[in-house]
Amino acid sequence: MPRLSFEAVPRALDANGNPISYAKLRVYVAGSTTPVTTYSDVALTTAQTVPVLADSSGTFPEIYLPAGAYKVRIQTPSGSLVQEADWVVSSADGLSFQTVAALKASGVLHAGAYVSTQGFYTPGDRGAAQYLIVTDDDFPGSPNGYSDHAITGTSLVAKLVPGPTVNAAQFGADLTGAASAVAAVSAMLDYVNVRGGGLAFLPAGDYRWDGSLTKQGLNGVILEGEGNRTKLIRYGNQGAAIRFWGGANNRIRSLLMDCQGYAGRGIYLQDRFSGIEDCECNNCPNRPFAMNGGGNASFGLDSAGRNSDDAGFTTATFFPTGCWIDGCRVTRAGETAFSQKRMFYSRITHCTGITVYSEGATADLCSYSVIEGNTLLNVGLINTAEWPNLDDGGTIAGAGGGGVGGIGIDAATGVRVVNNTIIGVDSLTTPINDRRRAAINVVNNLAASFSTIIANNHIESAKTGIWLKGTGAGAAGGTFRSSITGNTFKDMGTGLGVGTSLQRFGAIWIDALNNPNYATGNTQIGTDMILTDQSGNNWVDSLDWATFTPVLTIGGASTGITYGTQSGRYQRAGRRVFFEIKIVLTAKGSLTGALKIAGLPVLTDANTISPTADLIWICPGATVPVQPWAMVDNNATTISLFADRSDTTAYAALTEGNLSATQTILLRGSYEV
Repeated sequence: MPRLSFEAVPRALDANGNPISYAKLRVYVAGSTTPVTTYSDVALTTAQTVPVLADSSGTFPEIYLPAGAYKVRIQTPSGSLVQEADWVVSSADGLSFQTVAALKASGVLHAGAYVSTQGFYTPGDRGAAQYLIVTDDDFPGSPNGYSDHAITGTSLVAKLVPGPTVNAAQFGADLTGAASAVAAVSAMLDYVNVRGGGLAFLPAGDYRWDGSLTKQGLNGVILEGEGNRTKLIRYGNQGAAIRFWGGANNRIRSLLMDCQGYAGRGIYLQDRFSGIEDCECNNCPNRPFAMNGGGNASFGLDSAGRNSDDAGFTTATFFPTGCWIDGCRVTRAGETAFSQKRMFYSRITHCTGITVYSEGATADLCSYSVIEGNTLLNVGLINTAEWPNLDDGGTIAGAGGGGVGGIGIDAATGVRVVNNTIIGVDSLTTPINDRRRAAINVVNNLAASFSTIIANNHIESAKTGIWLKGTGAGAAGGTFRSSITGNTFKDMGTGLGVGTSLQRFGAIWIDALNNPNYATGNTQIGTDMILTDQSGNNWVDSLDWATFTPVLTIGGASTGITYGTQSGRYQRAGRRVFFEIKIVLTAKGSLTGALKIAGLPVLTDANTISPTADLIWICPGATVPVQPWAMVDNNATTISLFADRSDTTAYAALTEGNLSATQTILLRGSYEV
């Protein structure tokens, strides 16, 4: 006996495409509410319970009926209507074909008949479907060969019977990877879109992906696979493998794309309020996941889908916004793994990027966007040979990129970068491991950024943790009113700098004239805490004590001086630095002149009144000063030492004569920066 097909008894899904556990199904005589008994066996001997229940994944058991027409109703466990289809056939007219080719070759069909197929190319290939036979006079246009098929030698057309969901195999997608599936998937998306949206399903299988699938104006369409079991395999250099533009409220989710090193973006959104969810894209020389709402010069796309960066751009007529990338994964990318540009109110959340030869994530010209909860491992890498060799002999991503490091923000207001984990920024290429490869880099390449919130991130193994960058390579101006709070840094300052001597840029670096900004509650684990603020008008608070190395100088030099103890520690709260120093000499050398302590961790303010510091002077065998004291020098990293606090008419400096070979110097104080 015939059974109800997948189209008549689909998987129970809610409006968002999520399975409805234990949904209910009832069958009636077509056009009525008269119940019909259903059976679980082909012999129609074992009646099923009423209603028939789906399992926890929303999948119903096999349902067998006599040949005929029926109405099928699916409800939630509480009785709310999910889907209803009337005049559904159970191998109506007694005709069932193994394949679409067999259906097209049939000579016994007549208009008005309902027929079914067991597969598209072969029985069981998940292309089983039901068709209504109509005359070509009743069919607008020409059969497309995907959902509608001309019957050979007749004026009849087999027209796919609409169901609550469709799958790519029903449109001729080859799930073995032998033939390109792009055209079939495109036809499926058009079919779903013209019917008001819904689920366009990609069953598990290998999809050969030649060329680019570009769809304009989709609305409410969900392109969904079965996770990594749905594998799209790219062949040939091309544009974006999948691009949705000019539409709204669409989703692409639960699929794997292997770019195999061929050029072109992976999945590209230029939509409104659409998202990419739970997808994976690997071996992509360009941007695996990208969202775009315009170019450098202006917001919006023209009627051909071009932005102001593209040749031929005219006048913007569509303005993408509010898209997202969530729960996606990237392994090996040549450009930014998760990219957003001119996409206001967008977000990149809960994604993972591994081995990326550019930024892990960016928000360029994306005001009020969010980058949250992502994990980025070994990003901002440099390798001039990596991608050209991979790209089938091409020259994509010629220099291996590097970008600005882990996460890059440029020309944006109100961006939130929170709860991310970034481990390893350009860690494979020590000679180019300088502050330009920061874990989080608020740059000013396009324009200034304002009010960036950088909070509760864990950053490890990078030359710089967070860099508020000015224009050009560390020049003045560009980032204002940002908040850097609650971040954890580990092993900052790895590798050597380029064009910056051997300076380590550490946890937080703020370029000159980037102010006012606020940094507090941040913690460094492992090596020294280095918070560098060149502007003098930012609130920077280290909270934890960090260390530095004080140096005793005599007449401005330190030759011949050796130490038993040489330690310093400091804490920064806003614009004030608190410090403690202990020095114990083992030899003082033969230098002469005034004594100073050099090596303070942060440059002092040029305009503040010079603060004094508590000084304890233990000098066995040397001339003991009356009331030794110290003063922090302005616009410097040094402390001057003086002999007698009680002498208010002249400040006599301590000299080598007041210094013993086993001198102990203890200092404690604070100063403005």
